[in-house]
Amino acid sequence: MFAALALRPSNPLGRKVGRKLGRKNKLLTTGHLPSAEGVNVNEEVKLRVEVYLTSLSERAKLTKAAMYRGWKDNFASVPAGSLADGTIVWKTAPELNITNGQFNYWLNKLETVRAQTEAKVGRKSFTKDLRVLIGTARDQIEYPGQCYVIDSTVADVYLVCVVDRRLLIGRPTIYVVIDAFSSLIVAIQIGLENPCLDQAQKALYRAISAKDVLFERLGLSKELLSALPQGCKPTTIFADRGELLSDGSRKMSARARIALSLAAPYRADWKSLVERYFGIQNEQVLHWIPGGVRERMRERGNRDVRLDATLTINGLYRLLFALAAEWNLTKDMSKHVSTAMLRKEVPANPLGFWRYGLDELHASPRYPTREEAMRWMLSPVQAKVGRTGIEVLEGLRFTAPWMSEDDAYFDQIQDGKGLLYLDPDQPLEALFHLKASDELRPVQLVDTRHYSESDISLEDIRMTEDYIHLCQDEAKLAQDPTVATLRRMRSEEVGKESKLTADAKKLDSRPKSERVSNIKQNRRDAIARGDQNEPAQAEIPATQGRTPTEAATRAAREPIEDDAWTRAMNLALGPEKQ
Repeated sequence: MFAALALRPSNPLGRKVGRKLGRKNKLLTTGHLPSAEGVNVNEEVKLRVEVYLTSLSERAKLTKAAMYRGWKDNFASVPAGSLADGTIVWKTAPELNITNGQFNYWLNKLETVRAQTEAKVGRKSFTKDLRVLIGTARDQIEYPGQCYVIDSTVADVYLVCVVDRRLLIGRPTIYVVIDAFSSLIVAIQIGLENPCLDQAQKALYRAISAKDVLFERLGLSKELLSALPQGCKPTTIFADRGELLSDGSRKMSARARIALSLAAPYRADWKSLVERYFGIQNEQVLHWIPGGVRERMRERGNRDVRLDATLTINGLYRLLFALAAEWNLTKDMSKHVSTAMLRKEVPANPLGFWRYGLDELHASPRYPTREEAMRWMLSPVQAKVGRTGIEVLEGLRFTAPWMSEDDAYFDQIQDGKGLLYLDPDQPLEALFHLKASDELRPVQLVDTRHYSESDISLEDIRMTEDYIHLCQDEAKLAQDPTVATLRRMRSEEVGKESKLTADAKKLDSRPKSERVSNIKQNRRDAIARGDQNEPAQAEIPATQGRTPTEAATRAAREPIEDDAWTRAMNLALGPEKQ
């Protein structure tokens, strides 16, 4: 049977037809209808369809049916005349009246699968998620220190204040710097500010400076320090188009003579090393500690994770440095091992790659001193220079013994201005820039708060000073007798009104739905009765010979003596105004 059908000619009747013939939908006979004549797709139709596709600006938002309707309205219509008022009447040209199926067929013919996919999801989403990856994060990276990748994220954990652990300080910003050749984590910076250039510069400063001072302040062991070595001066810093796309970052690049490379917009895959570490950081640490945010907070149904916050900034530093050391020692780098590394039995982890690259591939790694790292990476803050020291950040004062004997500092007092480099690793110390000799001199914070350097950071000091100023302002208000009297009067008034309303509601047997209905009508009735101008009748009893309304009106016109509000206002105005 099937063989017989296969041998059947395509045109068994042998009809000679010179034009395209159409048929009714689902018509099973082999006959045709002359009135259902179809249209062949010629070169002009193809060209019009192609021009129509290039004219679409929002291709991703259109379905194929909408595209077909738009093509018929705009590219398959010809003028058929005009009305009396001059309006042109359009109609579909018979030679362009192709069907929806023909349009879709030639649409697929004219566009490749890649072009159709890009048009469907949009260029940004296609570039980010569907584009063919032809390289890796380590392409053209030949030695450690050639490129450092830096990125930031808002940590999924809430912190508490180190001074008063009852105070929540929100979610910090974490910066991570990773070497592109070895995947070694060379720096971690935690700040309370939003992502900004100042925090990024601190992270880069820690990437090229020794970490012994920071680890000693945090109480971390030397074994942990060996897994987080000092980074050398990089050739290039790679970042996204955020805080490092600024004039300050260009000045930093010029000072340090380090090239600055920026990723294209919506290209997180260019910083895949750091992005992958952020995922591991959330999975292994932040989501499992008190105060960790595992999902977007709901309004109800779940416990508020902010109530569980227990970590301070330094506590989070200790956890993340431990995770970074584990990363540097255990991350599997076996798929990147070369034959030369196999001969030398290089450990297949970031620390092994780092040491091998410095010994065998890097010609001359440069390890800057702490002073050089500050000059290169950090931006100094403006300070007031005077006889009592160097004042900065609204009240923090730095001094040093050398000031009393240095003539250059006395000359700079006359100017009254100077530059101060705040050390992120040593919050109680800083470096002052002397204009005369262009050198940095160490100065110490006048520690009137008795800070413990092992438990405090520069962010904590700033927050403590702001908190103390706030408490001082509150204490001044609380000590003012007038303010205290007025606050007590407000509290008493609220309590009195609450008691009267509660007593009235006890006699109300209506359901809740009726209590909250007809609010507008109740307001109109109150305005008609003049309730807004009369004291409550329950507070002013009716006097003899008067109705309750007359008594209330009379009492409202009479002066009220020995009233608490009057006493408070007299106290505020003073004896000369009483």
